[in-house]
Amino acid sequence: MNTPVRTLLAYLHRLIEYAAFYGVLFTLAGLFDRHHWFLGLFTHLKLPLAGCFIGYTLIELVARHRHNVAAGVIFALVNALPVLMLCLPAPHQPQPTAPATVAQLRILQANILTSNRDAAALLSLIDREAPDVIVLQETGRRWLSDLAVLTNAYPVFAAMPREDNFGAAIFCKGSLTAGVTRASCPCRHLLQKPIACRCGTGILPVDVARASCPCFMGGTPMPRAEIVYLDAYACVPATRARLTVNGRPLTIIGVHLFVPYNHATWLAQKRQAQRLASLARDVTGSCVVTGDFNTTPWTARFQDILTDSGLRDSARGHCLQPTWPAFLPPFMRIPLDHALHSPDVHVVARRLGPSIGSDHLPVILDIAF
Repeated sequence: MNTPVRTLLAYLHRLIEYAAFYGVLFTLAGLFDRHHWFLGLFTHLKLPLAGCFIGYTLIELVARHRHNVAAGVIFALVNALPVLMLCLPAPHQPQPTAPATVAQLRILQANILTSNRDAAALLSLIDREAPDVIVLQETGRRWLSDLAVLTNAYPVFAAMPREDNFGAAIFCKGSLTAGVTRASCPCRHLLQKPIACRCGTGILPVDVARASCPCFMGGTPMPRAEIVYLDAYACVPATRARLTVNGRPLTIIGVHLFVPYNHATWLAQKRQAQRLASLARDVTGSCVVTGDFNTTPWTARFQDILTDSGLRDSARGHCLQPTWPAFLPPFMRIPLDHALHSPDVHVVARRLGPSIGSDHLPVILDIAF
């Protein structure tokens, strides 16, 4: 091998070693994501870091650098194991044994993106999959206007339009609950009028039905779908539906947690996660929580939600199903949209839906309980 080629290869090898060094720093930083919001950013890079360290290990293997090979294997495993854990079967998954009494349900979870104009794609997906419950995030007023047709087939609903990417909505088939439905409600409210936000950040809409709809008695709503809040200032809405399926109670909660891009939002997300865990613990009967968590399954935040709520991750046993950003190939996406469930719920199937024009892919969950 002539000298110029050897010099070039040595230079490239040094660059690769520098890249591996930064990979080590990123891996170690991600292990301490519980202590600072900035360290948490590196936790989401498990899959690309694992791929990089596998490539690095192969290069060092060819170069016969044994110590570097050992280091590459170790850090490849540190990053790959949390991802591979999702492929393992869920522990003690309940198996319904009496088909006549088993309650089955299909849930469609989607962050639809406020600026997305492709309502036809979402409605087409709903028509094909025929979910029993639809949980949506980032619903603006235009979105709710486009989706008003859903209230014919899904008469039990709650919706909060927001133009700041924190709108929320949930739609349930009328056969799932004995509450007041749209067909029997003379008001048929879907949109809300704005009032001043208590946190002082602007204008928030509030459900006018609580003040004027005769279906609300003594301030307590009779319908099973409602808007709830995970923050102390009632700034970010979540959705909750209390259903009855084959005589079995089921609570479905839809959430959209803050993006932890600085210390304040990191703490706000922590408080949301604690409130979510509390809501889930207080549920009587089966429970499913879906939504855009803005965190990956291997973060300390996500693990704390599972521990504090007693819920399980529906992705366990179904391998990695990354949802964001939707326009990238699967190996470059990360899973931000999740579906958690109580231990008595059996996950029959879990898969990703096609692109609906949003930056997130939908999650389709089939359960039995």
